Amino acid sequence: MSKLKIALGQMRIDDGRAPDNLQRIEAIIEEAGPSHDLIVLPETATSGFADRASVAAVAEPLTGPTVERLGVLAARHSCVIAIGLAERSGGDLFNTAAIIGPGGLLMAYRKTHLWRDDLAIFRPGSEVAVADAGGYRLGALICYDVEFPEPARLAAARGADVIALSNGNMDPYGEVHRRAVAVRAQENQLFLAVANRVGDGKGMRFAGGSMVAGPDGSTLLELGTEEGIGSVEIDLDQVRLARRDYCYLDERRFRVEEAPAVNPGA
Repeated sequence: MSKLKIALGQMRIDDGRAPDNLQRIEAIIEEAGPSHDLIVLPETATSGFADRASVAAVAEPLTGPTVERLGVLAARHSCVIAIGLAERSGGDLFNTAAIIGPGGLLMAYRKTHLWRDDLAIFRPGSEVAVADAGGYRLGALICYDVEFPEPARLAAARGADVIALSNGNMDPYGEVHRRAVAVRAQENQLFLAVANRVGDGKGMRFAGGSMVAGPDGSTLLELGTEEGIGSVEIDLDQVRLARRDYCYLDERRFRVEEAPAVNPGA
């Protein structure tokens, strides 16, 4: 596979109202699925995250009915879905991104860098994984993760061509993520596809601005602040071409020892 059609589902989320959110999610997939290979949806798209009680009331295991239903939709449209959801595992809740293909769950990533509003609800994850999405390698990150270089670099080191970022970024931090997305894509020489939330929730206004950045950090697609579906076709060969003359992954040096300061006057 060289060409990949990506859809970004920028949507409003009603905190704690899973049936309404799932209805919006299914409408996005039914509209975008027939003509796209990958559909990216926001952070906690099924639940929102107003408080622990509302999240706990709708959280499900990854073997639950929501992932099963999304697998049916992915099979119907022969696409891959990257979606943020509230995962229940035993007595713990995780802010999780699920990668779901026609055969069901391909991979799940638990958010490793918890924002302040996450801390009272979720446990942090501890692993970065990459899924074989059928002709390309797909990584997943969630919201605040993109402000740190390490998770994206780990996904790249494990072979990701594309990273799907399920986002729940709010004002006034929209521009922070816009810059961070470009940097993470450029420094890892891969594509980064972001679907953000819009509308109000928990006294905040969510920033929208869903986007796709290319391996050189350029913006290939960017949405505004309203609900909608963004569409772009990317060429996966651009990852190989971006790394042809120089490859940051190959040329990085983690073990550079600190040297004594040079004193020009000595």
